Amino acid sequence: MLFSVSHSLKKAFALAATTSSWGNLSEFVSTTRSISTTAVHSTGSSVGDTSVIENKKATAKNLLFDVPVSNNGGRCRIILYKKKIPESECSVVTPMELGGFKSEEYLAINPQGKVPSLKCQITGRCFAESDTVCRYLLSTYSDLGPSFQPENPLSNEIARFHDMYLTTIQSCLYRAAPPFGPFWTRKDALNEYSKQLYVISDLMSEQGPYLIVSRWRSAAVTNTKKDRGLVSAHDRHGCCI
Repeated sequence: MLFSVSHSLKKAFALAATTSSWGNLSEFVSTTRSISTTAVHSTGSSVGDTSVIENKKATAKNLLFDVPVSNNGGRCRIILYKKKIPESECSVVTPMELGGFKSEEYLAINPQGKVPSLKCQITGRCFAESDTVCRYLLSTYSDLGPSFQPENPLSNEIARFHDMYLTTIQSCLYRAAPPFGPFWTRKDALNEYSKQLYVISDLMSEQGPYLIVSRWRSAAVTNTKKDRGLVSAHDRHGCCI
């Protein structure tokens, strides 16, 4: 079951005010993880199973290059899931099937050597960066499932704040050593991360169940995966949330 992001984030912020709430927050993080780690159109094959990848490359109209641990790639996969886009239209594959992130074949698709990326098998066009790939999926499959209202200015503002002020320092949640964006201590980066989450929280609807009122928008997709490591990171490093 998909998680009610707006309600849960607001509940988490409230619970975090007391130290006795860490058990509840752990439950919240666990519940949120269930959506963020859902294998949507799972690659389903080992790196060595070339027959599966070759079949996908031959039959799918679009190839979404992604890996399960990618936060930004998860945004694209949630859209595939919610819109019920069939694998014949868009199939998820890993860059490892092309020799890895820095292989010549994959760099021809995404010069940055990162995920997510998408290749249209019909036109040969390639797209990089999660926001670009998401907008391609929303426009190409506008007749399927929820629209995610990409034209909604509030949704776009939340998504933009996320990309500019959370994604750029999210490495403080998992990277072993600094720098974390412009910050050279994890504590400073986590405090800034918390600050930006509160900015986004102030833009969220009280009505829910998603970030802005009652329907999935691009902002909900954007922020679904980011909160899963925040609570434990703050707990370990003694920062304010």
